[in-house]
Amino acid sequence: MEVEEIENNVKNFILEQKKPAYQTSNRKEIRVRCPYCGDSQKNRNDAHFYIEMKIPFKFYCQRCNTGGILTQDTLKDLEIFDSSLSVSLIEGKKISRKLSGIKKIEAAPFKKKINNKTDTLSKYIKNNIFMDENDFSLLFKTTNYFNERFKTSFSKEYLEEKFKCILSPFNFFKKNNIFTDLSKYNFNEAIGFLSSDNSYAIFRDISNLQKTRYYNLNIFPYENGSINSKIYNIHSDINVLEEKVNLIITEGIFDIIGVFIHFYLGKEEEKNTIFAAACGKSFLAVIQNFVRLGFLDFNLIIYSDADVSINFYKNLKNSSVYLRNMPITIFFNIKEKDFGVSKDKISLKKVVI
Repeated sequence: MEVEEIENNVKNFILEQKKPAYQTSNRKEIRVRCPYCGDSQKNRNDAHFYIEMKIPFKFYCQRCNTGGILTQDTLKDLEIFDSSLSVSLIEGKKISRKLSGIKKIEAAPFKKKINNKTDTLSKYIKNNIFMDENDFSLLFKTTNYFNERFKTSFSKEYLEEKFKCILSPFNFFKKNNIFTDLSKYNFNEAIGFLSSDNSYAIFRDISNLQKTRYYNLNIFPYENGSINSKIYNIHSDINVLEEKVNLIITEGIFDIIGVFIHFYLGKEEEKNTIFAAACGKSFLAVIQNFVRLGFLDFNLIIYSDADVSINFYKNLKNSSVYLRNMPITIFFNIKEKDFGVSKDKISLKKVVI
């Protein structure tokens, strides 16, 4: 099929099958109700989910800031079930790979910027108080903790940019006008990380004295059900139209950071690779999250905790039609339980299923 034919097929199928669906005045986009935030609850005809009617069919919701590339999974979320439309998307992706000047996009699903709408946050979080703390002292403590853990010497700026670290939680709260109950967690002894979509701040105790090791702060609560995700990924540029990308997954944030630093940083394998941590979610949920963004062809690599059995991964493989015929490479650290340690504490054991 030619480009124009594919684009017309996609446009016509969506206009016919999705109601309400409207063409914009320039006829270059279609807007429908967002399947993720539900759009307006008062007016069922409101539609803020825009789909660009040209390959590779980007979409964006002006209400919840969800964005990505139209895939078969997105069609299911939109409750559109048509094999012909799926074929058009696949053909469009093949053509896209041949186009020149493809822009790289950041490998962060549902990316949105930190906002400062404290009026919305205050509806959900009580006891809105701040403590006066020496931010510089805390910044030194968290930066030092990170570098000692991995035997690195990264600067504050690099940690914040590359790993989305929150090195001074109090400064982060003040800067973004975020109000939270400070009695629930001792942020004086914590380092934080922003989730993939910037909707959660995930804090990790660095003292080993707190009752809970992790504390998840929802920065963007939604009144009508949340689409926010605790999945974490390292900041990297990925071309979704490449023939294949590598998807590397670990259970925890420190694990994926350790894997990245020790085995990929500065090497050719770093390019076109997504580094993600499940953060309590299932590995399958992480995979589905990135597939929804348009990463349809990938090599799946899991750096596993040592106490997880091979049978677990065999069951994972068999539980998904998508994974059933895909080889999964698994690495275990036979020296320690996981990979959130310095490189001298890691010895790899490789298994392919």
